[in-house]
Amino acid sequence: MTESSLTSWPPERGELCLPLDGRELRNATALTLPMRSPRQTGARIALQLLDAERSVVAGSTFALDWEGDNAIQLWPDTLEPRSGAPNRERLGAVTHLRLRQRSAGWWPAELGVGTPVLSDRPPAWRVNESDTVIEAGWHRIASHPLQWSLASDPGGPAPLLYSPYGEQTFDTGTGLLHAGTAPWLKFGYPMEEQPGRLTVRRRFDLDVTGQREILAKLVWDRDTLLTVTATVDDGRAIFLCRDLEPDELWRTIGAPLDGARHLHHVDVHIREVAGRRVQSREVLVSLFWILLRRASELDRQPHNQVDARLARAHENHPDTVPTARRTIRQVPYHEPAESATPIGDPLRDGLPFGFLVGRDALPVLRERVAAGPAAALFARIRAEADRAIATDLVDRNYYGTAYGGGIGQPKGVMGGGMRLFAPTVALAHLLTGQARYAVAVRRWLLRAAHATDWRGDHGGCVSRPNIGDRLWYWDSFTGWYPRGFAGYMNHPFVVADVAFGVVVAYDMVYH
Repeated sequence: MTESSLTSWPPERGELCLPLDGRELRNATALTLPMRSPRQTGARIALQLLDAERSVVAGSTFALDWEGDNAIQLWPDTLEPRSGAPNRERLGAVTHLRLRQRSAGWWPAELGVGTPVLSDRPPAWRVNESDTVIEAGWHRIASHPLQWSLASDPGGPAPLLYSPYGEQTFDTGTGLLHAGTAPWLKFGYPMEEQPGRLTVRRRFDLDVTGQREILAKLVWDRDTLLTVTATVDDGRAIFLCRDLEPDELWRTIGAPLDGARHLHHVDVHIREVAGRRVQSREVLVSLFWILLRRASELDRQPHNQVDARLARAHENHPDTVPTARRTIRQVPYHEPAESATPIGDPLRDGLPFGFLVGRDALPVLRERVAAGPAAALFARIRAEADRAIATDLVDRNYYGTAYGGGIGQPKGVMGGGMRLFAPTVALAHLLTGQARYAVAVRRWLLRAAHATDWRGDHGGCVSRPNIGDRLWYWDSFTGWYPRGFAGYMNHPFVVADVAFGVVVAYDMVYH
């Protein structure tokens, strides 16, 4: 986008109304609105489709949760309000698109808004320098359940569809019975005496030239095997997996695109294994997302090796939980220069306004941890602090997911490790007066201060998903979504876990 192609719009000063020229919206597959945001303000913007009388026909709300150029992309026929099946007829009356600020952000921002574009191609959302989401089964904006259909005779009971859309009961017209609401797309059927099978298909029509891989994230029934196939270039099949055994966690699968130019459709197939236990339940496969990946600067970064602690809660002692060797690609980050400021003694030089531990209370606290019942507790705290400063790489986090919270990244990068390690090490400095603890925490704090993203400790991957990942579902909520529709979750300073660790450590160390 160029500056001349954009209309300047300050949301605080009133609404912006744009005509939808050309063919009717009801005949379009996607609506795209090019935008430029100078900074992440967190403001909420209502996007409304209007008829000739300026009455609202449908709409949505997005947030200024990105910086730079972005394309707000929507499925017109899934916008609110809905009544029964998505209704294209009501879109025939739409003549204008209106933007109106619903709630102010942290700062004012003058946006650049382009001309609305109608397209026959399905939306695809570029979420970072390498990844483009083409299906987000968990997201109401990025998912369109009626784009999925039955691809073959199920050979058994009626196939089911659960979706993140509201409480609706309608005939999908796709061979799938809409059975209810779920946090993400689910496909399945009621279990019967004989093993069943199901194949569902999502049609695309996407140019994938220059894309390197296709990935998907799913979890499927314990008694089934999964096969996922992408069909490209007039019939060539690319298998993301074949007869893959289930897992208790979400699995990331994928395959190289090998120079493919066009993606036609993706098939998801499950089949029950012989000898399974027959129960009165549904056999389901759940889809979180499908994405395309192109080569990026991240591919050229070095890898870190770390023994990740597979703790499920922060109370777990590091020596009592299993570990797994992880190879993690380093996220590019800025390493601030080491501070030359002397650390000083907290009893003499610092803590005049300590929120948690003040100067007057510190001598008494030191006496308590030197002997008596508190001594054993402090011994554990100090041992944990010693382990934390022995390595610069995060090996576990508060949530304890196997790959989560900045695992394999230097502490402080994208907030990794700040919730768990920083307060513990800072407290060890206060109670011992030893500068080595404060030096480590200060280094992590400076990294966090230079970071533009503090989501590292908010579960899951801090960089991007990788083929072979076994993860809880939470890891992708804060990373792989359409920009504009993650809301406040994407702002770098509102992830409370990381902010807590940064604030507490800062309060204890910067005396």
